[in-house]
Amino acid sequence: MFGLGVAFLYSLVMVLKSTPPLKVLKSAANFLYHWYLIVAALLTFIVSLVVLSGSAGVGTLLAGPLGGVAGLLIGSWFALFGLLVIALAYVFQILGSRLLYLSVETGPDGIYEVNSSKMFFGILSLFFGLVLLPVLS
Repeated sequence: MFGLGVAFLYSLVMVLKSTPPLKVLKSAANFLYHWYLIVAALLTFIVSLVVLSGSAGVGTLLAGPLGGVAGLLIGSWFALFGLLVIALAYVFQILGSRLLYLSVETGPDGIYEVNSSKMFFGILSLFFGLVLLPVLS
Protein backbone atom coordinates (compact mmCIF):
# COMPACT_ATOMS: atom_id res chain seq x y z
CA MET A 1 0.00 0.00 0.00
CA PHE A 2 2.89 2.35 0.70
CA GLY A 3 4.13 1.77 -2.86
CA LEU A 4 0.74 2.79 -4.25
CA GLY A 5 0.87 5.99 -2.22
CA VAL A 6 4.33 6.86 -3.51
CA ALA A 7 3.27 6.04 -7.08
CA PHE A 8 0.22 8.28 -6.64
CA LEU A 9 2.35 11.20 -5.41
CA TYR A 10 4.83 10.64 -8.25
CA SER A 11 1.94 10.64 -10.73
CA LEU A 12 0.52 13.80 -9.20
CA VAL A 13 3.83 15.62 -9.65
CA MET A 14 4.05 14.43 -13.26
CA VAL A 15 0.49 15.61 -13.98
CA LEU A 16 1.28 19.01 -12.48
CA LYS A 17 4.24 19.21 -14.90
CA SER A 18 1.77 18.70 -17.80
CA THR A 19 2.98 15.20 -18.68
CA PRO A 20 0.60 13.26 -20.97
CA PRO A 21 -1.70 10.98 -18.90
CA LEU A 22 -0.66 7.72 -20.58
CA LYS A 23 3.00 8.51 -20.01
CA VAL A 24 2.14 9.11 -16.34
CA LEU A 25 0.42 5.72 -16.18
CA LYS A 26 3.39 3.99 -17.79
CA SER A 27 5.86 5.65 -15.41
CA ALA A 28 3.78 4.88 -12.31
CA ALA A 29 3.30 1.24 -13.36
CA ASN A 30 7.04 0.91 -13.97
CA PHE A 31 7.72 2.30 -10.49
CA LEU A 32 5.23 -0.14 -8.93
CA TYR A 33 6.79 -3.07 -10.77
CA HIS A 34 10.26 -2.29 -9.45
CA TRP A 35 8.90 -1.45 -5.99
CA TYR A 36 7.13 -4.80 -5.65
CA LEU A 37 10.20 -6.70 -6.91
CA ILE A 38 12.46 -5.05 -4.35
CA VAL A 39 9.99 -5.41 -1.46
CA ALA A 40 9.30 -9.06 -2.29
CA ALA A 41 13.03 -9.86 -2.40
CA LEU A 42 13.75 -8.07 0.89
CA LEU A 43 10.76 -9.60 2.64
CA THR A 44 11.69 -13.07 1.43
CA PHE A 45 15.24 -12.69 2.73
CA ILE A 46 14.14 -11.30 6.12
CA VAL A 47 11.44 -13.94 6.71
CA SER A 48 13.85 -16.75 5.78
CA LEU A 49 16.60 -15.43 8.00
CA VAL A 50 14.33 -14.89 11.01
CA VAL A 51 12.57 -18.24 10.79
CA LEU A 52 15.71 -20.27 10.18
CA SER A 53 17.80 -18.59 12.86
CA GLY A 54 14.96 -18.68 15.37
CA SER A 55 14.20 -22.35 14.86
CA ALA A 56 17.89 -23.33 14.98
CA GLY A 57 18.38 -21.26 18.15
CA VAL A 58 15.38 -22.75 19.91
CA GLY A 59 16.42 -26.27 18.89
CA THR A 60 19.94 -25.67 20.21
CA LEU A 61 18.64 -24.36 23.53
CA LEU A 62 16.23 -27.25 23.99
CA ALA A 63 18.29 -30.22 22.83
CA GLY A 64 21.87 -29.17 22.15
CA PRO A 65 23.63 -29.32 18.77
CA LEU A 66 21.47 -32.17 17.46
CA GLY A 67 18.37 -30.20 18.39
CA GLY A 68 19.79 -27.22 16.51
CA VAL A 69 20.06 -29.30 13.35
CA ALA A 70 16.53 -30.67 13.87
CA GLY A 71 15.26 -27.14 14.56
CA LEU A 72 16.92 -25.92 11.38
CA LEU A 73 15.25 -28.67 9.34
CA ILE A 74 11.83 -28.04 10.88
CA GLY A 75 12.31 -24.28 10.57
CA SER A 76 13.16 -24.60 6.92
CA TRP A 77 9.74 -26.14 6.31
CA PHE A 78 8.06 -23.26 8.14
CA ALA A 79 10.18 -20.78 6.18
CA LEU A 80 9.18 -22.47 2.93
CA PHE A 81 5.50 -22.25 3.86
CA GLY A 82 5.86 -18.58 4.83
CA LEU A 83 7.67 -17.78 1.60
CA LEU A 84 4.99 -19.47 -0.47
CA VAL A 85 2.31 -17.38 1.23
CA ILE A 86 4.27 -14.17 0.62
CA ALA A 87 5.08 -15.20 -2.95
CA LEU A 88 1.42 -15.84 -3.77
CA ALA A 89 0.45 -12.27 -2.94
CA TYR A 90 3.52 -10.63 -4.45
CA VAL A 91 3.30 -12.60 -7.69
CA PHE A 92 -0.14 -11.07 -8.28
CA GLN A 93 1.20 -7.59 -7.49
CA ILE A 94 4.28 -7.95 -9.70
CA LEU A 95 2.24 -9.44 -12.55
CA GLY A 96 -0.43 -6.74 -12.26
CA SER A 97 2.03 -3.86 -12.27
CA ARG A 98 3.90 -5.37 -15.22
CA LEU A 99 0.65 -5.80 -17.20
CA LEU A 100 -0.28 -2.20 -16.45
CA TYR A 101 3.13 -1.10 -17.71
CA LEU A 102 2.75 -3.16 -20.89
CA SER A 103 -0.82 -1.93 -21.47
CA VAL A 104 0.48 1.46 -22.64
CA GLU A 105 2.24 1.12 -25.96
CA THR A 106 3.75 3.66 -28.29
CA GLY A 107 2.33 3.53 -31.79
CA PRO A 108 4.36 3.96 -35.00
CA ASP A 109 3.54 7.67 -35.05
CA GLY A 110 4.77 8.19 -31.45
CA ILE A 111 1.31 8.47 -29.92
CA TYR A 112 0.55 6.41 -26.81
CA GLU A 113 -2.06 3.70 -27.23
CA VAL A 114 -3.83 1.54 -24.61
CA ASN A 115 -4.33 -2.21 -24.75
CA SER A 116 -7.53 -2.52 -22.72
CA SER A 117 -7.32 -6.28 -22.07
CA LYS A 118 -3.83 -5.97 -20.56
CA MET A 119 -5.02 -3.01 -18.52
CA PHE A 120 -8.06 -4.90 -17.22
CA PHE A 121 -6.09 -7.99 -16.21
CA GLY A 122 -3.33 -5.83 -14.73
CA ILE A 123 -5.81 -3.98 -12.52
CA LEU A 124 -7.51 -7.25 -11.56
CA SER A 125 -4.22 -8.95 -10.72
CA LEU A 126 -2.99 -5.96 -8.73
CA PHE A 127 -6.28 -5.90 -6.80
CA PHE A 128 -6.00 -9.61 -5.95
CA GLY A 129 -2.42 -9.14 -4.79
CA LEU A 130 -3.35 -6.20 -2.57
CA VAL A 131 -6.30 -8.08 -1.07
CA LEU A 132 -4.42 -11.36 -0.57
CA LEU A 133 -1.41 -9.91 1.25
CA PRO A 134 -3.26 -8.76 4.41
CA VAL A 135 -5.51 -11.84 4.34
CA LEU A 136 -2.58 -14.28 4.09
CA SER A 137 -0.42 -12.43 6.61
